[in-house]
Amino acid sequence: MHSARHIVLFYDKNQTVKSSDLSHEEYEKTLYKYNYPTHYHKLEMQMRCEGGDTYLQYVKDVMACLRKEREKIENYDFFIFDDVNALVESVRRKDDEMGLCKTVAGFSWEWKTKPDNKPKDDMRYYDALVQKGEYDISIDGNHYIWNLTNDSWVTRQDSHNTIGCIHTTQGYDMNYVGVIFGKEIDYDFEKKSIVINLDEYKDSKVKASTDAKTLKRLIVNTYTTILARGIKGCYVYACNSNMKKYLKEYILPANDVTINDK
Repeated sequence: MHSARHIVLFYDKNQTVKSSDLSHEEYEKTLYKYNYPTHYHKLEMQMRCEGGDTYLQYVKDVMACLRKEREKIENYDFFIFDDVNALVESVRRKDDEMGLCKTVAGFSWEWKTKPDNKPKDDMRYYDALVQKGEYDISIDGNHYIWNLTNDSWVTRQDSHNTIGCIHTTQGYDMNYVGVIFGKEIDYDFEKKSIVINLDEYKDSKVKASTDAKTLKRLIVNTYTTILARGIKGCYVYACNSNMKKYLKEYILPANDVTINDK
């Protein structure tokens, strides 16, 4: 603010996903602190996502539990899977076809395979883990490995086989994104609200010195953000049955269409 005459700031309070992020309250306080003339403009449209603002608002409404009925999103593939491996393999096929198609998940599993140093951009470290039977994520008998690095994961060779997280995908655009809702997020049909089980949330850095209410907001923001990473489409799977049932009210089941034809 001291080094420029005019400053343009973009801020989205729904994309704060960890406790160290600048909160909306801190953002507002900083602007008022320096007492500069401030003009607010709302970004009405984003040209990145082929589902347009209709899809982006739809996702926000679903995650805020504000939707009343399902809506078909034009020009966008938005499907929910009953089988997590069907989702993963569908995204991998898309990656083979057009590139930049990855699967990401909520932080509901320990990062046991985390390397001491950043592996080279080849498949050797990943292949060694598989040969030793070392995995991070287990869902219904299927086993997967977390991203081997947070740095430039989307463009690495091993990203085709590994599962990314919010820290590897925020700020990236992918053609298709697969989103796995972890064990930490569920839906309560009596309260008509998303609920969080912090015992199943494994991101210790985000949990540190953060109260439960703030953590719920950060986790919901995380899923809202990664659901919006796909340009052409988003595939979804939920570990918890109530969350899956809730999401199916608003997302077309994948078995109702021929995914391979999309």
